[in-house]
Amino acid sequence: MMKTTIRSVWSFSLLALACTGCNSNELGTVKASAAVTYKGEPLSEATVTLVPQGSGKRSAVGITDEKGFCQFTTLAASDGAIPGSYKVTITKTSESVALRPPVDFNDVEAMRKAEAERGGAGPWGGPPPTDLIPAKYKLAESTPLTCDVQSSGANEFKFD
Repeated sequence: MMKTTIRSVWSFSLLALACTGCNSNELGTVKASAAVTYKGEPLSEATVTLVPQGSGKRSAVGITDEKGFCQFTTLAASDGAIPGSYKVTITKTSESVALRPPVDFNDVEAMRKAEAERGGAGPWGGPPPTDLIPAKYKLAESTPLTCDVQSSGANEFKFD
């Protein structure tokens, strides 16, 4: 019993110590957000990625809510982005197979049930996800969208 308690305290202490090194402020992130519309309507459940131009920077990502709004994350939730120039990619696809409940591959009955529920396409489901917005917004090489995150001020971007 005593060993278990000591191990628990030791494990928690190591975890807390490790997380102190995860502070995104060391990267110099600043708050950044975006409002995304498609054909004049808010684009919900889209992934917006800020792809840094130049080396030595990190990407920031956000997922839009029902109003098309997202806050960017670099390391910690909503910590923002590192100041600099970015290409902006936006993706939205039909239902992703990754979002479906997992199947116990050791349980043959569960596999058969999942296959039946998912249209006979195996435990992963039907066809692969399809793009719901033009593919040119998917890649940094083809997107026309850009932004500059400033070290101060409101970094609130609008993308249509």
